[in-house]
This record gives sequence, C-alpha cells and structure tokens, in this order.
Amino acid sequence: MVRLFVYGSLRTGLYNNPLLGKNTYVRDTEIKNYKMYSLGHYPFIMPGNGTIKGELHEITQENYNNIRQMEEGAGYKLIKGKTLDGTPTTYYVYEIMPTHRRPEIILGGDWKKWKENKK
Repeated sequence: MVRLFVYGSLRTGLYNNPLLGKNTYVRDTEIKNYKMYSLGHYPFIMPGNGTIKGELHEITQENYNNIRQMEEGAGYKLIKGKTLDGTPTTYYVYEIMPTHRRPEIILGGDWKKWKENKK
C-alpha cells in the first residue's frame, strides 16, 4: 500500500476521489509550509508559509500508478514529506507558478471548504 496525502479533487466526496479505490481513507490531516491556489476546477500547492488541509489515504500500487500518471501529466511533481503529526507520506506540488492563467489564492488551505463556499 502507498500512503498519499490528497488536498484537492481526490478528497472524499469530490470528483476524482473514486480513482483512489474503495476504503482508502485513513484520516483528515494537514501539511505545512505550502500555499494553495485555484486554477478553477482543481487546486495546486507551492512552497509557502501556509498550512494545507487534506486527507491521508492508503492506496494500492496500481491506483497510485494511475494517479501518478494523471498528476505528473498535469505538471505536478511528487514530493515525499510528512503530515503535521510526523506521518511519512507523499503528495503532489507545482514547482513553477502557472502562467497560462492567473491563479486565485485559497486562504486557509482547504480546497473542499473553498469549493463549498463558492456554490
């Protein structure tokens, strides 16, 4: 099993969550030293001075490979890090600010809450 921190469309109840597989949720958690931005239908994070809220999942290697292909194809880079409580995990970040459109900063680092407030 692969441990993956998700903060955007892969979170429980959002449109890409089924890609993780069934019964993968471990717990809500956070990572620090990142800022979150929105590109409309999905978020991205970059190094910064914020905290990102998300979920820890344990997924099969096959599902991980499929997600990795999707994320890296969209320009994300895989990072090995830790949640705030010290749990080792992996997650995806952008290293360079996208220039094809102006991203909106998501204050508070919670994509799911931000999306719900946009409705």
